[in-house]
Amino acid sequence: MLSDSLPQIIGIIPKVEIPKILKTIKQDEQNAYILMEKILAQTHSAVLVVNGCAEKLNSVSEVGRYGICFADNGVLNSNKDAGYLVRTKAQNINEGGVCAGFACLNSLTLES
Repeated sequence: MLSDSLPQIIGIIPKVEIPKILKTIKQDEQNAYILMEKILAQTHSAVLVVNGCAEKLNSVSEVGRYGICFADNGVLNSNKDAGYLVRTKAQNINEGGVCAGFACLNSLTLES
């Protein structure tokens, strides 16, 4: 659990900012954060709806798995794989949230 004294860092932090931010977090509180290396995905052209208008943009897509977990008073009742999703966003977007309006959900297609 994050303490009230920690800054609420949500989203993607630019690489050059990480050392500065880490210096502001106490050593024993650093485990509350996750550092990930950015994957440089292959870009592709995609038509995305931006502010109600279709735009052809240089984009990246990410495939993610999700699951369902039920527990009661610390007792795990069920933890199952529930499927996948594909999230596509413009290449220059550092945020990734579909609900926040930065990306679109779509489906996989096979091409030869």
